Amino acid sequence: MGRWHHGRMVLIGDAAHTFPPTLAQGAAMALEDAAVLAELLLDEEKLDHELWVTFAARRQERVRAIVDWSLQLCRWQLDGERGDVAGLTARVTRLVSQPA
Repeated sequence: MGRWHHGRMVLIGDAAHTFPPTLAQGAAMALEDAAVLAELLLDEEKLDHELWVTFAARRQERVRAIVDWSLQLCRWQLDGERGDVAGLTARVTRLVSQPA
């Protein structure tokens, strides 16, 4: 996933983590990124490296899961496999139903 920040600049949304369109979660993850970043910026007194590290730590597991599941759906489609789409969709729904 790489680093999402450099100095005072931070990437969010598709600039930080591009999704295939298979799960339609790209915009949702961008909005979550913005909400988490806003929360951190309002809570912290200074803008420093630690804030960016905290932001990435809060987002990476959730984003990684959505990216991985989206890529799995792509693989099933490209390989003509049926796969467990219902199970994958249920996992995505459970994850995105939890607070970011």
